[in-house]
Amino acid sequence: MLISAICYNHNMKKNDEIIITIDDIGSEGEGICHFDGITIFVPFALPGEKCKIHILKVDKTIAWAKLIGVVDQSKERVIAPCPYFKKCGGCTLQHASRHYQIKCKRQKIQTALYKYSGIKDINIDMIDSNLDYFYRNKCAFPIREVNGKPSVCMFKINSHEIVKIDKCLIAQPIINNVINIFNEFLEKYNISAYNEQTNQGLIKFLVIRTLQESVLITIVINGNSLPNKNELINMFSAKLHSFGLNLNINTANNNVILSNEFEYLYGLRQLEGRENNISYPISSNSFMQVNDFIKNQIYNSVIEKFNQNDVVIDAYSGAGLLSAQLSKKVKHVYGIEIIEAATKNANELKTANNIQNLTNINGDCAKILPELVLGLKDEDISIVLDPPRKGAEKRVLESIVKANIHKVVYISCNPATLARDIKILKDNGYILSSVCGYNMFPQTGHVETVAVICKNNNLNT
Repeated sequence: MLISAICYNHNMKKNDEIIITIDDIGSEGEGICHFDGITIFVPFALPGEKCKIHILKVDKTIAWAKLIGVVDQSKERVIAPCPYFKKCGGCTLQHASRHYQIKCKRQKIQTALYKYSGIKDINIDMIDSNLDYFYRNKCAFPIREVNGKPSVCMFKINSHEIVKIDKCLIAQPIINNVINIFNEFLEKYNISAYNEQTNQGLIKFLVIRTLQESVLITIVINGNSLPNKNELINMFSAKLHSFGLNLNINTANNNVILSNEFEYLYGLRQLEGRENNISYPISSNSFMQVNDFIKNQIYNSVIEKFNQNDVVIDAYSGAGLLSAQLSKKVKHVYGIEIIEAATKNANELKTANNIQNLTNINGDCAKILPELVLGLKDEDISIVLDPPRKGAEKRVLESIVKANIHKVVYISCNPATLARDIKILKDNGYILSSVCGYNMFPQTGHVETVAVICKNNNLNT
């Protein structure tokens, strides 16, 4: 049933169809419109567009809809180049211009700051990626059966339904070369693909990580060995200049892609990176930001915010790359990381680069930080926070306040939890000094943010 948007007394329900004008941007770049007191979220619609939509779900004053067609098109709309767009869940903004994507991500940060911490009218700089496409240095692809054949796939948005792919337009070109070779291998030898419902089938995921022209390939299997592995090595050798091949044994039926059990098969054991005079290894299971250009922009920006007399605590320090780079600039760095293997990697990095002014500590940041700052009470302490999406633990923030740490540099992949944590600091005498968004993930709704939060008397730092 098609309803005119001027019918204000309509009781909206599932499967209604409405012609409406989009008037706002959602947190993931979706269009937002309002109808008879109901806020409707419409993926792939842009502000200013008059659209025909199909209502999928109604919940009190919120509804979700599917875009059927665009009656009046925004000048910011572009033709999405990917044949899997709207099917695959990897990208949500390929239909939008570069200008709109940056605007959307800036607004996402602004909205979160106002909603969760009451901050408005602050300038938000945005640093764009140097590449719109072909930027990702790591991808993990599910291997599933499609039309009776094992295939490299992607999951559809918000589901585990699959879409067979031959390439990914946001992945670096060498990753797409690996996809093509592996699809050819799967078809030629008809090796069974994993089935989540039955926990049967051998090959679960193809994980690919790149650095310049070198590539690490990890095949995740639901078993102990890979048939025809020598043939696969020959296929890769014929088309790839420099590569390493590993198996990852993962027989658990869960959402975790990689287990801790690796078997080296051939070629490179790890990749070797170098930034800011720090050499570092990259393994199949190392955490590394997926956009090399933006990662370097963020790290350089963070390092610039400190001086040679600072003692810096790098909370949630991971494998220690940022800690090591910071050590070249400041008096001393303390890295805190809860994952034991990551702390081991951080210490290996420290030794390999002959760093003397770096101490890596394995443990829960919420427990370690209060004890550490107590012992450093005579030092000029600053802190770097780079927590997971859920944000920093409250005890971490409380210890920052209690220790009267003068400057916090917060790296965040989630504006909502960033703004929530800023509110806690703000309520205890801190002020948001600056905030910058980074387009780490072009064509998606995600944004990376770096915020500097200072005590009132340290805003010039």
